[in-house]
Amino acid sequence: MIKQVITIQHKKFATGLFWQPVNSDTTPYLYAKQLAEKSEKKYNLYVDYKSMVGLGDVHDGVRAGMPSAAAMVTGALSGFISFLGVFKVEGGFYLVAARNDVIIRDMLIESEVDARKFYAELSNIPDWGALFAPASWGMPRSQEKYLQDLLVYGAIEKLRQISITKGVVVSIGLGV
Repeated sequence: MIKQVITIQHKKFATGLFWQPVNSDTTPYLYAKQLAEKSEKKYNLYVDYKSMVGLGDVHDGVRAGMPSAAAMVTGALSGFISFLGVFKVEGGFYLVAARNDVIIRDMLIESEVDARKFYAELSNIPDWGALFAPASWGMPRSQEKYLQDLLVYGAIEKLRQISITKGVVVSIGLGV
């Protein structure tokens, strides 16, 4: 399984988060905790961005304190309510999509064939505000942007542990 971490200019960014809009009657932390408890996957990290939470798992390579690439890209492209982007990164391609200001896809893909397939499927959804893909793909209506440029201007939202107790227990255990 591919680790969901990209490195841009010696800095690591978390990808592959499971994004959900936050209910207005709860806090992002409590909602992330509820989602993690109900999920089959063992999510242990979360990030709060706008009115969403993104859940991550340390087994995917992401760590507490790591910034979310999707939050930064979405912040940098705030002029678009909906966008779909694929960006070439070391070791593969990073795909991120937002519809009506909600992140719906955030994933690192190893092969160019798979990245093109995902992009083609999602680009068939109507009404994207903007489409971004490598120029070499020759995708209609798309323009090329470089991920390192977007990560400079986006909001820095960092992953946090869902369960503080678990982190304290592990720290004490390692200390002993």
